[in-house]
Amino acid sequence: MNPKSLANLRPAKPGEVRNPVGRKSAGACVQEWYNILSEKGLTQDQLRKMAKDNRIPWAKGMAAYRMLRARESPDLADFEPVLTGEIGLQQIRKKGIDTSVLKKIKTKTRTIPQKDGEPLVEVEREVELRDTSLAESEAIMDRTVGKATQDLNISGTIEELDDATLLERGREITTRVGAQVDGAILLVSPTEGPK
Repeated sequence: MNPKSLANLRPAKPGEVRNPVGRKSAGACVQEWYNILSEKGLTQDQLRKMAKDNRIPWAKGMAAYRMLRARESPDLADFEPVLTGEIGLQQIRKKGIDTSVLKKIKTKTRTIPQKDGEPLVEVEREVELRDTSLAESEAIMDRTVGKATQDLNISGTIEELDDATLLERGREITTRVGAQVDGAILLVSPTEGPK
């Protein structure tokens, strides 16, 4: 290590905390921008410009992009000129239609010979749109409000049951009430015997 790289460093004093909050995570930065942009009441056009602007902080652009995707409701009618073969994707994008909602576009061409000698050419086009609005809006809510949780408290007297049986009974109860079990913690307090 180069001694010059340590020259500007000074040791922390006992009990001194130089970064008490710590560095913000990337998710926290995006979450903060979700809230800021929501309060501003921006239009979709403003969000779209922001999402494409490479000069703004990435977290702000990411928040704008995700908020825009949450509002999307692709309409197949927007892609009718592509289906009929009148124009291509580049031209439809220039008209302001968001082509990122396309999941798949497929063209099949079939040539069918005819008795009069002139072959018949059939073109079949298929467009599949992706619906990201629900997934995007749920992702935004999970990162700003948080996922819904539910606590389940079970009380009663449990006598002479081993740990495995206690754990299994806890899982049975949570399954009955429709809870998802990631793990189980059972708190058992000792009870006094009969007096």
